[in-house]
Amino acid sequence: MRPDGKSLRLRERERMFLELRVHGHESAQDKWVETAQLTEATELGAGFIMPRLVEPGRLLQLVLAMPRRLRLFDKADPQYRVWALVRRLGLLAPDAAGATHFSYGVAFIGKQPPPSYETTPTTLYDLLPTLARNGMWVAREQPRMTGPFIIPSEPRQTMNVQVVIEVFDEKGQVVEREQTETENISQGGASIRATFSVKPGRFLRLTSEQPPLSILAVVRGQHTGEDQIACLHLEFIGGRWPLE
Repeated sequence: MRPDGKSLRLRERERMFLELRVHGHESAQDKWVETAQLTEATELGAGFIMPRLVEPGRLLQLVLAMPRRLRLFDKADPQYRVWALVRRLGLLAPDAAGATHFSYGVAFIGKQPPPSYETTPTTLYDLLPTLARNGMWVAREQPRMTGPFIIPSEPRQTMNVQVVIEVFDEKGQVVEREQTETENISQGGASIRATFSVKPGRFLRLTSEQPPLSILAVVRGQHTGEDQIACLHLEFIGGRWPLE
């Protein structure tokens, strides 16, 4: 977004409401398919709503009846099968039934994923700053950011902030909940104490009263202290923590 409030996108997205199927991997063997609701699209990307959580930087295959004017290939096929990179993730308010859904913004990268995806589908990617000759974005691998002792990408402040953490399963349902506090924090991540173990790659929601905030995070690593209490190393993915 520019200072004047105008979008930086190459093309403004059209509002549209179509059902689509989203295909993803949790490992080379563990595949999943989820039904989602398209909300906007261009030739270069789309926005949709889905109950399953997927980390920004992951690749997904979308299958939908995309209008032909918005396709860059397979214009005669009933279904458009395009690979997309997750660029944005947002947490939506629970619906009338209390179910949690998430909003996504994705960039289209073409008809096939990169070769590295075939061997390691959990690889994280970002985009090259220019489009390819086919008019699509080009994905490139990000450095791995998992392990027991992750060096934060920005300095953290030693600060004890009271928070409630909620752990999501792969379908976006809360499976653990605990009130705890941070050991340190920055605008982009935090370390928090927890009485339970959480594997790297799992998602949390942190909620605090001061400041009043609810934010999504992904577990990048953990270690156990001398008191045998787990310390989770988190990266915020749904926004930035407001530090003065």
